[in-house]
Amino acid sequence: MDPLRCHDVPRDPAAADETPIWSPDGARVLWMSQRGGGINFYVKGTTGSGSEDLISRSSPTLLDLPTDWSRDGRLLLYTATRPDWILQMWILPMTGERKPRAFSHGQSSEREGQFSPDGHWVAYSSNESARSQVYVVPFPGPGRKYQISTEGGQQPRWRRDSKELFFLSPDKKLMAVSVKAGAPFEFGEPTVLFQTRAREPLSAEEVFTYDVSPDGQRFLINVNLEQSNPPPVNIVLNWTSELRK
Repeated sequence: MDPLRCHDVPRDPAAADETPIWSPDGARVLWMSQRGGGINFYVKGTTGSGSEDLISRSSPTLLDLPTDWSRDGRLLLYTATRPDWILQMWILPMTGERKPRAFSHGQSSEREGQFSPDGHWVAYSSNESARSQVYVVPFPGPGRKYQISTEGGQQPRWRRDSKELFFLSPDKKLMAVSVKAGAPFEFGEPTVLFQTRAREPLSAEEVFTYDVSPDGQRFLINVNLEQSNPPPVNIVLNWTSELRK
């Protein structure tokens, strides 16, 4: 891969801008855009002033989705899609040479990567077993891999103090796992917090359908609206006969 380079580019109103994530200090937003037929990451200040910084690169992947920005601001964690549609986690330095590197642990799809707040661990989901499960691995590695979920899981999120890890179960329950992110890594059994009405992602570009406050006490969840009185559907039979009148 070629080293990455940053420069300013004009806004393409027809391009799709998706998958935004906050910088650790909340001063910037990074997102993926398919401008010019390619996949690139852009950064802009949250005040709305100034230009958009483009991170441009040459990549063999089909789709790149940013998933987390390390607390020290130095690294971006993203999911890249290979030509064989295997999902892999990649690391992009946000300073210096900006040369991306793979952070993968097998031939199964690995996605939804999240840095632990202390930067020593990465939580993610993988389909390496019969169903999607949540795992934690040391960063930058190597080291032992820990399976966190037991009955399936996806979309892991850390509490800001690294003492708890959240994820969604296959039936959309919000699960919590107590964590001691030291050496060795220790964690408890998954427990149910509550049943959500979290909707399925609308597209491959939608990585997470919920978020959690730093103290782990509040959750923001995208849900399906419930319609108690759905609008009626009218069906017209033999409508072609009306055309001859």
